[in-house]
Amino acid sequence: SDLQVFRAVQVLQARGYEIPGDVIVGGFNDITESRIVSPQLTTVSMPFKAEGQEALKLLIHMLQGKDSLVRKNLSTQLIIRQSCGCPSYRTIDADPSSGNLGQRIDVPSLIQQVGHRIRLEEPYLQAWVGPLISALIEDLQRSKTSKFLTILQTILERLIHTDKPISPWQDTISILRKGIPSLYPGVDLSRLEALCSQARVMISDALERSRILHEWIRQQNDLLLREIGRKLLMTLTIEQLKELLQTELPRLGIPGFSLYLYTEISGGLDFDKIVHPEHRSTFILQPLFQQNEPLGCLVLEAGNPDASVYEELRTYISSAVKGILLYEQAIQAKNSAELAERIKSKILARVSEEFRHPVAFIATKATETLNSAKKNAGSFPLGVRDALLQIRQAAEEQLHRTNQLLDVAKADIEDLNLEFKFWDITSLLSSIFFSRKEAR
Repeated sequence: SDLQVFRAVQVLQARGYEIPGDVIVGGFNDITESRIVSPQLTTVSMPFKAEGQEALKLLIHMLQGKDSLVRKNLSTQLIIRQSCGCPSYRTIDADPSSGNLGQRIDVPSLIQQVGHRIRLEEPYLQAWVGPLISALIEDLQRSKTSKFLTILQTILERLIHTDKPISPWQDTISILRKGIPSLYPGVDLSRLEALCSQARVMISDALERSRILHEWIRQQNDLLLREIGRKLLMTLTIEQLKELLQTELPRLGIPGFSLYLYTEISGGLDFDKIVHPEHRSTFILQPLFQQNEPLGCLVLEAGNPDASVYEELRTYISSAVKGILLYEQAIQAKNSAELAERIKSKILARVSEEFRHPVAFIATKATETLNSAKKNAGSFPLGVRDALLQIRQAAEEQLHRTNQLLDVAKADIEDLNLEFKFWDITSLLSSIFFSRKEAR
């Protein structure tokens, strides 16, 4: 594979070998890194998209009970780059003197040659390359027309706003520059060279515009994602989270979503509610988790072409869900603590109320005994009167403290009886005045 070749190239270069001067290397898979390393890696491009399509067709046929076990071969493509020591196809095509110069070819074969080189799907190949070649031929026959550049500009404008590559169209110009003289031997080569040079400049400008546009879109997505992320982290309930996603996701080009938490899923995902037969869409299933804790899953309807947007959303939504669950746990713990405190206060109020009655009874009986003896001019044995006075004083103090404790307990359970009443504060002010005077 390409990754194994990268490591081999590093080892060879570290030992002083030159690639491809001393050793020729090649890989397999044509991954992105093969175009970045130095020297660029010659490799074999695999038809991964076609493989995925065929695998999906096979799966659908199996689900429908059809016999679909048919061997099918998919073609690969050799991509020649610097690591094998050969000039690349692009370099060869850029030389008008190489290849099929002087050989008669027809327009369909020229279209297929372009399609094979730039790997363009058949609908686009017929809609774009065919009219482009016809316009070029017409411009060469009529020196004052410029349909070729106009059609090319239209194609480039569409490419700029899609994910389709623009640079392979340089190969298209090279193939046309080399193939048109074979198609029409008497063509004006200087006119053809001028048109091809202008086309190359237009493609270079389109490449720069595409780079700037995609960078701007990426920056806007980053800003919008951070804004949405802040809003998500401020939600307090799952309902608020879903309402926010319903509003904000279309701003990112994501038309729909479904959010499932493991605390809510009992029998698995209900895909009948997600996938509508009359509405064909691509869905992205993102697991929601925080560290090693699984939280649920998010089903997004694909719309934004930037794959990193979905991963960023997964991170923000996972954090928001975890925050909501922690908030709900905190609220539940708070309510439990408040309930426990209320129960404790009720018990304390009941105990205080029950404890208050015997103390009040002791104080009342001591007072009645003293008053009765005083009224009847009776006398007590030595020390009995003093003992009764002490009992009454201690009982009154204990009763006062019990009443205070009872008031506090009733206040906790919001059962304190309060009433408006006029009160003369003269005695309070006098006691404060005299106490401060004595303190001096």
